[in-house]
Amino acid sequence: MRWAGVLSRVALEQERMMPVIIDHLRSNNDTELRSLTGFLRNLSLHTRNKDDMATKVVNTLVSKLPSDGRQKQPSSGVVINILATLNNLVMGSSLAA
Repeated sequence: MRWAGVLSRVALEQERMMPVIIDHLRSNNDTELRSLTGFLRNLSLHTRNKDDMATKVVNTLVSKLPSDGRQKQPSSGVVINILATLNNLVMGSSLAA
């Protein structure tokens, strides 16, 4: 079993972590955002309750996406992680759509 999956399951079991993770997403530090969005991507892949996760993170993630193709922030790595997270949630939750 891969560690990302193990850690994702542990974090999901600890519901108190989600508000902290969402709060840190307000950062403009690209390195921090890349790590957090990668973590959320793994969480969204392994979560058992995609509806619950979708209601907590979709609005925040969508707000981090660039409004046009000219913006330099967030980096492409962050955008890719956000889009992958949204894709994982939409595939398993009508609430995320």
